[in-house]
Amino acid sequence: MTDDEERRGDRIADTELIDADTDRAIARYCAELTAEADLARGDLAEIEDHLRALYTELRDAGVPRAQAITDACKRLGDPRRLAREHARVRSPFGVRLSRARSWSAALLLTPFVIDGASTALHFGIASPVMLELGMTLLVLAGVIARVTWARPIAIGAIVTSLPWVGTAIATGTMTGAWPIVTFAALIGALVFLAPWRRRELGTAAIALLLLTVAYRGAANGVLWHATDPRGALVANPIASIAYVAVIASALGVVLRARWAAILAATAALALAGTANGYWPLVMYGPTGHGVWIVLLLGSMVVGVVLSAIAAVMSWRTGRYALGTLRHILD
Repeated sequence: MTDDEERRGDRIADTELIDADTDRAIARYCAELTAEADLARGDLAEIEDHLRALYTELRDAGVPRAQAITDACKRLGDPRRLAREHARVRSPFGVRLSRARSWSAALLLTPFVIDGASTALHFGIASPVMLELGMTLLVLAGVIARVTWARPIAIGAIVTSLPWVGTAIATGTMTGAWPIVTFAALIGALVFLAPWRRRELGTAAIALLLLTVAYRGAANGVLWHATDPRGALVANPIASIAYVAVIASALGVVLRARWAAILAATAALALAGTANGYWPLVMYGPTGHGVWIVLLLGSMVVGVVLSAIAAVMSWRTGRYALGTLRHILD
């Protein structure tokens, strides 16, 4: 190898080494962004492209490579500040709905809330149904206020309610015009709340949605009555564990706390035990027992799977050991 070839090889090796350092610097900058706020892949890619464009511009102006990447990062701004600016537009739970969509959905959910209030009054103040009504009113207030964590919970509640209301209408358990109005209103609210574009919902929002669907399985385990083959009424304490765990886990996701993942996993295990306990029992419920049993056990089995998935997602999106109130009003 001649001296010129050796020098050319050294220059290529040095260039590759500097390019690798540049890529590492860009990766560190992006890591600081994602550590501060959950950004959509498209947003993160756009920021990275902008950073590389600044770097190329400085290189073309004659700035040395190592200095160029440092100056490009400085020009783009402190990654923590930049992440917070993006978070104002897109919270960890997704983009904020427009007033028209939020308020339209809230209005359409009114019949559903009225039904829930009527049922809660029948069961009494100290009952899980009354607690559910309180949570429903809280989520409805969140939808009206356009806080981003309320939207996925509302979507999950609607998705789990539609099969039950539809079955009640189909089997004649609920008659008259009101159930049909409620069913239609739920579909209308879902249209306004559901994502119309990609990446409207963040990862934390999807975890909340999954936990809300799993909640229905846990609530069914607490609220439904069953008897064993001897005719004795059976209470299922494991269902109570699932019920508490899934609610607490959803709260943890809102607080961005990592302990939410532990509770979601606990809910999955407890729901599995609940479904196993209910399987051989006879359920008391409305007419057309077969379809209701399918819905009941199906809600529990689906809850097991979704709680497990939510456990993984909430662990990935958790940013704090105990949680933070920073995103409550996002």
